[in-house]
Amino acid sequence: MALHFWEVPIHHILQHTTLSEQIKLSTHIKIPSSEHKIKCDSKILTIGSCFSNHVGNRLVDHCFNGLINPFGTIFNPLSMMKVLKMAMDKKVIKEDDLENKGNGFFHYDFHSSFNAIDLHQICEDINNAILQTEEYLKNTDFLVFTFGTSIVYKLITTNRIVSNCHKVSNRHFVKEILTPDCMETEVVKLLRSIKLINPGIHIILTVSPVRHIKEGLITNSLSKSQLVELCHRLVNGENGTSYFPAYEIMMDELRDYRFYKSDLIHPSELAVDIIWSYFQKTYFDQKAVSKVTDIERLIQAKNHIPFDPISAEYQKFKHNQLTKIEQLKIEYPEIDFSEFQAYFATS
Repeated sequence: MALHFWEVPIHHILQHTTLSEQIKLSTHIKIPSSEHKIKCDSKILTIGSCFSNHVGNRLVDHCFNGLINPFGTIFNPLSMMKVLKMAMDKKVIKEDDLENKGNGFFHYDFHSSFNAIDLHQICEDINNAILQTEEYLKNTDFLVFTFGTSIVYKLITTNRIVSNCHKVSNRHFVKEILTPDCMETEVVKLLRSIKLINPGIHIILTVSPVRHIKEGLITNSLSKSQLVELCHRLVNGENGTSYFPAYEIMMDELRDYRFYKSDLIHPSELAVDIIWSYFQKTYFDQKAVSKVTDIERLIQAKNHIPFDPISAEYQKFKHNQLTKIEQLKIEYPEIDFSEFQAYFATS
C-alpha cells in the first residue's frame, strides 16, 4: 500500500532526492545590504525594548562605541520619543516629578532600573542619563530604534501615557492601542528635530521579535502589525531611515520553538546570534566584520581555562595573545585593549 507523503521518513526522502529537490525546513529572509555602513569607529545609540539590549550589548562586547538603552527598556514608540525630546531639551528632573510607591521613588517615563529609596539619587541618575544622551545624539552615526509594542497605558487622572507602570495597580490606568497615524506624527517630529542637530545620522528602525502575550496573542499580532506599518511609513517618507526585519526573521526564518527560551516568548541566544549575523551582513562594512571576528577570537582566548596555568605551554599561549594584541592595536586604534593586556600579562 502506498504511503502518504507525510508518512515517509524524512531521511528516506532526502536519500532519494537531489540537493535542489530536498525539502526546505525554513524560509530565508533576503535583506538588501544597506548603503549606510557601520564602520569600526562608528558611534551607535540604541533605544527601545529589551531586544535593543541584545544587539547593543553585542556591539559593546565587540568593542564598538555604543550607548545602549540609556533610559532603560522602553516598549512603545511614543515613550521613546518623549525621553529623547527630554534629552534634546536638556530637561532637568526634579524631586517633585517623582512618584512615591511607599517602598521607594520612581518616574513614569523611565525604567524601574532608576527606582531608588533616595530622592536625590534617582534625580541624579536620570539627569545624568539625559545629559549623556543629549551629547551622544549630536555626534552619533546611527540611532537604532526597537519598537516593542503599540499597546500603551494611560494614567486615568492625567491621560498621560506612561513608559512603565512600575507595578502600580492597573485600576489607575486605561489601556489603548496606538494607531500608525498617531505614532507617525510624533516620531516624524522627533526624527526631524534630531536631523537638525545631526544631519549625518542614519536611523535604523526595527520591531522587536519578543511577543507580548500578557495581552493575548491576537492583541499582540495587532500591536506588532501597527508597528510594522509605522516603520514602513517612516522608511518611505523620511530620508536617512531604513528598516531591519528582526521581527520577520524570528517569525518566518526561525519559526520553531527551539529558537525561543523556555518561556516561549523571548528569543534564545542562538536566535539572537542569527539575527545579529544578519545585522552585520546588512550594516557592517568589511573591516567592521573583521573586527567582530578578531575580537571574538580574543574573547575566546581570554575565556580559555588552562589545564596547567603555570606550564610553559600556557605561558607561550599568553605571550602569543599579547603579541596579537599589539597587532590589533595598530589595526583598530579606536579600541582600548588595556583590559585584555592586563589579563594576559597577569593571569
